[in-house]
Amino acid sequence: MKFFKKMVRKFEDEMAAAAFAQAGEMETAKEILKESDKQNLHNDISRGESDRLHLPLNPAENHN
Repeated sequence: MKFFKKMVRKFEDEMAAAAFAQAGEMETAKEILKESDKQNLHNDISRGESDRLHLPLNPAENHN
């Protein structure tokens, strides 16, 4: 159920961004998408899903 809610929220954010982009408000559209992605990433990490995302919880642990 959480997956469905997350997908619906993402869709809503994308549609809001599309509406602003169509109205010529490109910066607002970009900001909506940026915040949406940031919120989704934060939620995934806080639930301990960083392994699935292949992201370290501590960026200093990234040994490229």
